[in-house]
Parts: sequence; C-alpha cells; structure tokens
Amino acid sequence: MTPPPEFSPNGNHKLAIIDLGSNTTRMLIIEVTANGAYHLVEEDKFVVRLSEGEAKDGEIKMPGLLRAIDAMRLFKGMCEYHGVKDRIAVATAAVRGARNQETFLRKLKEETGIAFRVLSQEEEAYYGYLGVINTTSLADGLIVDLGGGSMELTAIKGRAIAHSTSIPYGALNLTEKFINGEKPSDNKLKDLDAFVKQQLKGVDWLDQYRKSLLYGIGGTIRSIARINQRLSNYPFDELHNYEMSSQVLGSVYNLLKNMTPKELVDVPGLSRDRTDIIVAGTAAINTVIKYLEIPTIRVSSSGLRDGLFFHKFLKEPVVADVSALAIDNISRLYGVDITHARRVCSLVESLFEGFKPLNGFTADHRRILRAAAMLHELGYYYDYGKRFNNTFYNVIDNPVYGFSHLDNYRTALVAASYGAGGIKSRFMFSNVPLGKDDLKEIKRLSLILALADAFDRSRRGRISAVNCLLSKNSAVLKLQYKGDILPEVMSAEERSGNFKKAFDRELIIEY
Repeated sequence: MTPPPEFSPNGNHKLAIIDLGSNTTRMLIIEVTANGAYHLVEEDKFVVRLSEGEAKDGEIKMPGLLRAIDAMRLFKGMCEYHGVKDRIAVATAAVRGARNQETFLRKLKEETGIAFRVLSQEEEAYYGYLGVINTTSLADGLIVDLGGGSMELTAIKGRAIAHSTSIPYGALNLTEKFINGEKPSDNKLKDLDAFVKQQLKGVDWLDQYRKSLLYGIGGTIRSIARINQRLSNYPFDELHNYEMSSQVLGSVYNLLKNMTPKELVDVPGLSRDRTDIIVAGTAAINTVIKYLEIPTIRVSSSGLRDGLFFHKFLKEPVVADVSALAIDNISRLYGVDITHARRVCSLVESLFEGFKPLNGFTADHRRILRAAAMLHELGYYYDYGKRFNNTFYNVIDNPVYGFSHLDNYRTALVAASYGAGGIKSRFMFSNVPLGKDDLKEIKRLSLILALADAFDRSRRGRISAVNCLLSKNSAVLKLQYKGDILPEVMSAEERSGNFKKAFDRELIIEY
C-alpha cells in the first residue's frame, strides 16, 4: 500500500475531515505515515442541531449558526495543535436543503476561515458507500445512513452501487414532527411509522432488496447497538461490524419508546446529547427493518468521513480485499517485518494443507491463520519481552476488516498463544463464548503458526515449503530448502512436545 505523492513527500501528513450534519458535526484527524500507514489521531463531535425549527420556513436559524461557529472554532484550534496540513470540510442534508444556504456558509467562513463544500444527495451516498465497502465484507445488500435531517438508502450489488436515494427526514426532524419532547403516545408512533413507510413506498427500486443484509451508518444505529451491547454484557468493546437480528433491534425500540425523557438519560450506552431524538430515530430504523423484512443488521462505524478519506488516499476507491488492506495497514503502523511475515504466511499455507486431513479445517480457519501469521509480531513494537501479550492486545484493538468480532478474537489468540502465557491467561481476559472445540482448534492453529515462524527463525528465507506425510502415530515434515537451516530445525523441534499434545502424533522433521 503506497500513499498518493501528496501524502508522503517529506514524512508524516495529517488530514482533517469535517462533516457538518443536521444534528451533529464531527471531525476526524488522520495521520498518514511516510511508509503508507494511516491511523486516527483525533476525533470529536459537537451538537449543532441545524435542522432545529427549520421545518416552518426552510432556513437554518441563528442558534444553529452560532453553534456551528463554536464547533468550527473548536475544530480549528485542534487542527492547529496537531499541525494539520490538509482539510476537507463538507456539509450535508440540513445545509443542502436550506433556503439561506449561501448566507449561512458565508458567515461560517467569515467567522472561522473554514469553507464548506455542500454534498449532493448522490455524493453523500457515494462517500458513505466507500466508508462501508472498504471496511466490511458487504457484497450484496443495503446501506442505510440515518442522520439528523435525512435518510440515505444505497443498494449494493457485487460491491458496487446499484441504486441510491435520499429521503429528507432523519432523527431530528422526525422528532420535531411527531414527538415534541415528551414520551410519545402510541398514536404518534403509529403516525411516524406510517409516514416513514409512505416515504419508503415512493422508492421504486427498494422492493428488490427485501430480506437483504443491511449495514447501518449514523449515530442512531450506533446508539442502538451500544445499548444492546451493554444490556447483553457483550464481551467486546467494538461497534464496527456488530451484528443484530431484527428481533433484537425491535426489542431495543420497545424498551426506548416506553421511557420518559428522564428515564432515557439513564439508559446504558446512550449518550445524553441523543436522548431527545433517539426514539424517533430508532422508530425510523425499525420501520425500515419491518417494511423490508430485514433479518440481519450490521453496524458500520465507518461512513461518510471515512469514505472521504479513502477517496483521497486510495489509488482505487474500492479495494478488492478489505482484510488485506487492514492487515497491511496495521503491519506498517507497528513496524512489522513484512518480508518475514509473508514468508511465515507462505509456510503456514504449506502446513495448513498438510494437516487439513487431521482437523477438518475450513476456509474460515485458513483466513484466521493467515491473518495471525501476518500479525504475529505486532507486539515487538513495544517490548520484546512482552511481545506475545502485546501482540494479543494489539490485534484486539486493531480489528481486521471483514472479520466478525469473534473471529478477530480467535486471530488474536492464534497470533499470540504459542508464546509465553499460552491460551489460558489470555482467554480469561473477557467472557468470550469459546467452547472446548474452539480452544482445541486455536491450539492447533497456534502450533502451525509456531512451526512456520520457526522455519524462518534466522529470517533468511531458506525454507521455501513443507510437505507433510501423516500416519497414525507421526507427522513427518519434509523441508524444501537451501543452505544451512540448523537454527530453523532446532527452533521447530522445540515445539515437538506441544505438537504431541495438540495433534496426538510425534513430530519428525526430515531434511
């Protein structure tokens, strides 16, 4: 992964991306390093409520302008502190539909020096699509982005946009239209449901996507997911790619709609600045789910702002392999010896094929093992003596795109568990539902990785492949090599005791 020339002529480069939405404005500051890695440096948000009171005459009111000015002054100061060299500032539905758009943007620039580009409906959908498609395994389905003043619906076929549309109603203006700050009556919620359903019926292509997988973007869907995680004691502190059934989402909606505004303040996982609009937002999402008979909803924490970054950073706007993108980026970020990691990954392939008859390994096991092979030295970045524990936590904290939370956890265990401490000490760090069969598979995958790593012990690339001959009592590994490989063989033979326990066979290395 090589960044475009403007990112890395003289070292690291920082880029700020500001999204001025109807309810909230958010800013990301992303640093791109000279070797092509990128990471989040700063993230902040400010509630601006630009659509507040707008419905009467279609204008952004003075309080909204003043809140936007305060937010941009804050963001500008943060950019100066971090030495940001480049800035992208965009505005979406509330500004796009405002009659006083020109006056609003002029005053905002005069007061803060920040010039905004107003995105069209098509651009907003496109950048949201880039944020999702480059960080998930979505191939066919729907993306729904519910903001404060609009709902973007984007249909995906073969990882490309097939259709998109924007409905000019979101959590904020639906709240003003139907809820008015109090606990909503059943009749009001029925009216909201019927209103959103009527909007959906006006989208002529939408019926083609009934029962599709749906990815949700925006503060409402993130809040629903966070509430469900807290209520269910979910073991991972990660929202991106979190999966819920339609029944689970409906249960969260039923919980929220029966609460008073005062009770909503105490809901675990719900931020206070969203309590007054969460019921209308959740009702809208729930209507979409019911209307389209959606079985499964996944959350994307990557959306418009991430899409703007990918559009500028990537040579091709859509990557073919999101897992490879993530692994490459994490490796560069932590200074992994990528040449060694790729050799280990190649040797892992040889061993995996050879041991497959013993285990019934699947394509998912191969995917986890390959990722673990590429990331098994992440912990070297901090401290060699603590490298295995550090590797484990680094993989947990840097999820691989396209992996479920559980598979990312399995990857962390495989990448780190063949070192000091083993599986047990790390397995206990959270209440993760892994059974005996899972642990047995992780131990075997870890041994395969340990052997592959040993076969490049001196990092000279002298062993190119391994052929496995299996019998009832032994596993004979025949090495394809050149030159002196004594360090590699000795290192591999140190694993023979653990190999015997994991595979119930003697390990024999022939060369």
